Amino acid sequence: QLFVRIVRLRKTAVEAFMGVSLSALPQPLSRAQTSDIEVALRLVYHYAEGRRPPPGAKTALKQDVSFREIIIALHQSDVTGHPHREVLLLYYDIAVRYATVLKDSPDLLTRLLGALSGEHGLQHSHERVRSRCCYLLLRLVKSVGAEVMRPHVEPIVDGIQILLFPQAHSSKPASIPPN
Repeated sequence: QLFVRIVRLRKTAVEAFMGVSLSALPQPLSRAQTSDIEVALRLVYHYAEGRRPPPGAKTALKQDVSFREIIIALHQSDVTGHPHREVLLLYYDIAVRYATVLKDSPDLLTRLLGALSGEHGLQHSHERVRSRCCYLLLRLVKSVGAEVMRPHVEPIVDGIQILLFPQAHSSKPASIPPN
């Protein structure tokens, strides 16, 4: 709540602080300390809640060029390679919340969908990441629209097929259970 109030009162200072916080993270982001990157991502995620008029995410992306650049830089980073699942989930939540950026940048959308449908998303070893990515993928499709998603259907289906038919993609031959 406090951060939201600060955004409403001093959005320019908050944008500068977010930029400094993200710039101070060690590169590549996939190797940054979990606590450091999580704090920076939380600031980005909650920024829209303080923006007016509602919905804050659209307002922030339309009116705040520096914030839009922060979102684009985050998409261009290797944050999806971070080993901690909470960092992955927070990044995907940010990506969906600020999905309007992706409508204008098909290359960023391709990167995001590759991560979401790959081993850092739908194929992740942790069930919470897999289930949350399913939900966020649905929200992303609704946010960007069918026209924007049409060229990306095949990679998404490939990622989902591995989940539906794991034996077809396994390197081990399928064993026949004894009767």
